[in-house]
Amino acid sequence: MAPHKKKPTQKRDDESGDESPKTNADNLGIRISSAKTSKKLLNNKKRKAVIESFSPSPNGSGNSSSTSLASTSKTSTSVESASSTKTQSSILSFFTSTSSVDGPVEATPIICKPKKRGKHSAEFSGACRNLFDIPSTSTHTTVMKSSQSASLNSSTTPTNSPSTREPPFLKEFKLIILTVLGQVGHVDDLFLFSEDDLEYVNCFKTLSVSAQQLYVRLFQRKHAWLCPAKLKYPEIAADLTPVISELQAVNFIQGEEELNDITEALNLLPDPAVKSLAKSLLRVSASKTSKTELISALVKHSKRPRSVFSNVNMQEVVMKKVCGLLGSWIRLGDEPRTVFTRIHLLYSLSLEDDEKPISGKTPMERLSEIKKRNKGSVSFPRYTIFRTNKIFRTKEDLIRYEDTMKCEQDIKQAMATCDFKSALQIQEVETRRLETILRDEDISSHSTSLAPFLRPFTAWGVYTRLLYMGVEIHQQRGSYDDAVAGLSGLLEQTEYGVESRGRWWDRLAFHLYYHLEKPNEALDAILKGLADSFVKPGYRLALQRRAQNILMSRKNKRFFNRRGEFTCDAIREPPKVTIQEKVLPEAPGAKNIFYSFLSGGNDAEVAVRSVEQVALQHYRRSGFEEGVHGEGTVFTTLISLLFWDIIFKSGIPDVFSYPCQSAPLDFGYSSFYESRKEAFDDKLQELGEADNAKLQTLLETSWKEHEGDRCVGVKWTLFRDIDHAKGLLACLGSRVLCGIASLILKDQRHTRAGMPDLTVWSTRTNKFKIVVVKGAGDCKLSCKQMCWMDDLLRLGVKTEVCHIEASRKRLHETGNQLTSDSSQ
Repeated sequence: MAPHKKKPTQKRDDESGDESPKTNADNLGIRISSAKTSKKLLNNKKRKAVIESFSPSPNGSGNSSSTSLASTSKTSTSVESASSTKTQSSILSFFTSTSSVDGPVEATPIICKPKKRGKHSAEFSGACRNLFDIPSTSTHTTVMKSSQSASLNSSTTPTNSPSTREPPFLKEFKLIILTVLGQVGHVDDLFLFSEDDLEYVNCFKTLSVSAQQLYVRLFQRKHAWLCPAKLKYPEIAADLTPVISELQAVNFIQGEEELNDITEALNLLPDPAVKSLAKSLLRVSASKTSKTELISALVKHSKRPRSVFSNVNMQEVVMKKVCGLLGSWIRLGDEPRTVFTRIHLLYSLSLEDDEKPISGKTPMERLSEIKKRNKGSVSFPRYTIFRTNKIFRTKEDLIRYEDTMKCEQDIKQAMATCDFKSALQIQEVETRRLETILRDEDISSHSTSLAPFLRPFTAWGVYTRLLYMGVEIHQQRGSYDDAVAGLSGLLEQTEYGVESRGRWWDRLAFHLYYHLEKPNEALDAILKGLADSFVKPGYRLALQRRAQNILMSRKNKRFFNRRGEFTCDAIREPPKVTIQEKVLPEAPGAKNIFYSFLSGGNDAEVAVRSVEQVALQHYRRSGFEEGVHGEGTVFTTLISLLFWDIIFKSGIPDVFSYPCQSAPLDFGYSSFYESRKEAFDDKLQELGEADNAKLQTLLETSWKEHEGDRCVGVKWTLFRDIDHAKGLLACLGSRVLCGIASLILKDQRHTRAGMPDLTVWSTRTNKFKIVVVKGAGDCKLSCKQMCWMDDLLRLGVKTEVCHIEASRKRLHETGNQLTSDSSQ
């Protein structure tokens, strides 16, 4: 039974001149005093966005100014000033300050630079005061005006104000709401929420601080039924009963009376209660039966009538008995939780920095990102939000994406537990649902009209990911015919997932040859893959090598006449070096564990090392006193710091959508380089002409300015300090640096894999070497590693493959201590 929605009591400004109303709803302010007017305004198609609205002065006059956001495809977002009507102030007071402001707000771009060390910016502090009743020490409310010169290092909140007493997780929750609904920055997502949705946000504000804290704590947890007696949050209240009652009064929490699923209810019971219930209803001994089996039997029993002469619903009888045993249970209400989850989903669209498209973070993960930032452990770069296209045009678009994201998570969870049958069922149901939706030409045309880096958020983008998840499921189930059919369908289109086409062609050829034993079809697939312009060098080489293996196999002699159809790119062979290191006695199924003595004698300590640490020690003895095991991160860190201003360049449409991005949304797409080509080329030329002193100065300047900011590809702990990084930069020189930078910037997604493991250098001799490390049983270079080694050799870089072999010499029989050597 759906809970009855209780609207918070509200009071109109014109009914009383009292500046301290009895309810807090006016101060939030989605005061929907006129439903008809509200609906008309919220559904106004011409309204692009709203940043701020200034409420009437305390005397009730309506002469105040408001600002609205207008976004076009040709110009940056600008702020227009106009006189607000009384109706606008009433409805849009969600964005109001508590006092009138004279004059319009100057039109300036929003520069996003979250403050470090745990203190909120002046903009955020002002927004929190406006939206969440945080008192200001000033008689005038801070105007929401973001500009590059805005001070982010001051706060007017007194030390004894409520804002300082609010826990960080509550501030983080409010910050997300503020950002998505337009108070911080000027993101135009308010139109995606209905009048009822916004009323839940309004209602949240009217709650006591304790109730707000408890709601956020429960929101961070898995959405499940909880026993109130087991909830312990002493920092909120010693007794949570009144706090829970407050949340139940506004339907933010459901009670056990809303628990209608008999299976769910039975699972909440302890084992003895389930056995007792089964004994009374099933008349069987439950001593040797598991809880899962008993629940299954009880559910089956509940679906039968008591007897052929009775119309009693056994499900109601069983449910009544279960509820009598359950006691008190609570769970977050579905409707308000859905609204807040949707807000978090919009905010997290820009948080994913993995190679995969947006995977959808849980509310806890999203809050964790913001929590780290506000504590000072994570901060984000400064950039300008510039949106020209709406990914979600309507609320229905957003709901469709949200529902599919949930299905993706369910599929991943099922696959993680090897429940491939359930994963396939979910995938097939959701795929059929989307296929029906995608018949709408308007939806399809909207998806293709967006830039490739925005398409993963559309229905077609999600549909493409679901199809490939189906391929992975079929592979795990051994249904290779279905996997081949899925891959063939994906490869028939070139609008979505184009960055993955190389992997798709390679998997298709692999299944056709090894699993379906169709070598001729596999060779045809390889030819098509090699002709595909979207296939990158690493996968191109993999396809060529696969064709060679097929044609050189004795059982495929009948296809020898097709050898002329295939050629293989020339790849330089890197030098090789082999070293030996002692290993511990091998345990069954264990990998080699290398060790060395830290000091002589019978009491020597034995340091346990990885293969990379063994190699570093070898090169240290060979004259390279410095070295790091960072693979591609060594160069992406240096390159990102030197090209920082271009990576976060302003004026490129739609690559920055929210304040907490660690990279532009087109990072990893071909458009990343193409849209900044002139700036990148100019910078490459500047660095190519620079001497070592200038390179080190540029690196140090960028390091000091951006230290600690979260940027994809940058690992601040990789180098000991700036001098450590400057030493490597001096050894690399401008020519090698620019050569590697050009490769990475032009194809970031595919070049970050396969980079050699170690970079070693000597500041005394000004020499360096880049090394791939291979341990026992891992002697073969991947195709991406071959491509990287070839590129490095072409640039004149000294690079080699270091093979580590095991030498099984016994430890001293007495006096040796094993320690883990993680410092080398």
